[in-house]
Amino acid sequence: MTGGLRRHGVLGGLYLTQGIAYGFAGYVLLPNLAAAGVSLEIQAGVLATGSLPWIFKGLWAPILDRLRGQTALDPRRVAMVAQLLVGASLVILAASGDVVAHTKWLVWAWFVHNAMLAIQDATADTLAIDMLPASERGVGNGVMLGSRMLASEVLAPRLLGVGVVVASLQAALWLEAAIISALAFVPLLAPWDPQARSEQLRAPLLDRLRAAFAPRGVRVACVIAALVFFADVVTSTTSVNLLIQHLAWQPVEIGARLGPPALMFGLGGYALATVLADRIGHARTAAAGSLLLGLTWVSFGLLERAWHDPITIIALVAVQSMATALLYVGVHAALMDQADPRARATQFVIFMGLLNLPRAYGPAAAPGLLAALGYAGLFIAAGGYQLLIAAALPWMRRAEPSTS
Repeated sequence: MTGGLRRHGVLGGLYLTQGIAYGFAGYVLLPNLAAAGVSLEIQAGVLATGSLPWIFKGLWAPILDRLRGQTALDPRRVAMVAQLLVGASLVILAASGDVVAHTKWLVWAWFVHNAMLAIQDATADTLAIDMLPASERGVGNGVMLGSRMLASEVLAPRLLGVGVVVASLQAALWLEAAIISALAFVPLLAPWDPQARSEQLRAPLLDRLRAAFAPRGVRVACVIAALVFFADVVTSTTSVNLLIQHLAWQPVEIGARLGPPALMFGLGGYALATVLADRIGHARTAAAGSLLLGLTWVSFGLLERAWHDPITIIALVAVQSMATALLYVGVHAALMDQADPRARATQFVIFMGLLNLPRAYGPAAAPGLLAALGYAGLFIAAGGYQLLIAAALPWMRRAEPSTS
């Protein structure tokens, strides 16, 4: 196995695990709780409890940065142990009997489950920064994000969902535990040098973080990261209302009509990104995705009279899925380029926090924008905003691979 294939296989396996876990929660666990008559309050409690441990990602990253050289934690073994504990939490749930009848136990097990996933996620990103040279970060991020989408949208709902249909929710839990536990040993295949860059890491972590965020280009990248997905969050927030309230679609039609093209073109976008990103540059790939996304939204807004034809909506979702995949891969790879080796885990966690910031303020802005602009005006404005982001994204470029 070549070095590049080995690196990409390990990272793809780590993100495959995350996708299986996400897909199980969204497509198997919560629907089965709802079908069993579990109250919305308890379902919300499960979701909230599962979200809380992701603060561990922010707490864990400084430990990975602090302990290097002779005192280093081997991130491969950390990822393996965290993933085995994810599997163990599923085994405990499966062995507890009727999950629906033991919701309090479910809440606590789900907390542990997500805490271990958060640690695995932080460690996977750190391994990616350590292992991937700049010339492979486009391919690496395409493989990682594509693997997660494949697992969450295809493997989990079909493989684990079939387990529920054929047997029970407990059977699906046992199956997921077996898959995730088997994948736990994949990180051990990753190359890792405990002495790498140890001479750079003698200063206190806080000093290294100050140095990491000192360059003007890094601060510009932080601002762009906090803004890049704002329009995507706003349009996503209003899209369901557009389809059901404005265009009179039935809820079942959304998944049936839009699920297949979203999946196919999303995976196609990730595949395209693996080919393009390291050739044309990571920031340029992100800019290309943002440009395509902006033009798509503007065109959709101008074609309001054609919205009642389902083909128009399907075309929007297809192109949007491909453009978003290009944008995600390009932005993730560009932010990895910005990560300082002396504080890479902590700095990248901060980058990801900024990237997800629009999820906090975007939904609150959507109703006011919709009331002021209407659906067509909202998409045109979102497209214009995304075109401005496309113009700004090349400023995220730093030490990108040669395109010669």
